[in-house]
Amino acid sequence: QPNMNVNMFFSGMTLPLLQVGDTVRAGTAVAQLPDLEHWEATARIAEPDRGHLALGQTVRIVAVALPEHPYTGKVSNLGGTSGPQWDRRFECRVAVDHPTPELRPGMTANLVITAETLNDVLWIPAQALFESDGRSFVYVRTPQGSFTPHDVRLVRRSESQVVLTGVAEGQAVALARPDRSQGKAREKKAGSSATEALPPGP
Repeated sequence: QPNMNVNMFFSGMTLPLLQVGDTVRAGTAVAQLPDLEHWEATARIAEPDRGHLALGQTVRIVAVALPEHPYTGKVSNLGGTSGPQWDRRFECRVAVDHPTPELRPGMTANLVITAETLNDVLWIPAQALFESDGRSFVYVRTPQGSFTPHDVRLVRRSESQVVLTGVAEGQAVALARPDRSQGKAREKKAGSSATEALPPGP
């Protein structure tokens, strides 16, 4: 049975901090009253991506429970790094534009941060770009069907894509070194031949 009343000076949603059986003392906070007019989303960003982010960048926010209603926001704070040395991450806070009553504190959301907008550029998968002795190059397909190295200029790079110049739109490029792929194919073929050449068992 309840044996006390908690009076608040503001109206709104309450977030209880205690559960049945918890011990409380004088001065212990028993509830939080969230500010439903000013929402923030918090993300933990991998350390290598820190250099691509800046305050004010546009963010697309999709709450897992509300996929039909995406929100927009802007990066409002970039905190310090935390976590173990092999997985350092930093906190990124995003101010949500035009929140709706359907939002609830603690909801999980997917965030897409637009670090930079590039117009009229060509991009390829990151694994199709190769670098050696200060050169950046790709392997382009020739009319004969083979691949030959072709120098390019790197414009921007992300974890999965690279923006570059020096190749034409629609030109086919290799996703792996053709010489290594051919070498593996030759090794496999040679292994098969050796297996076939083994004498039958007794």
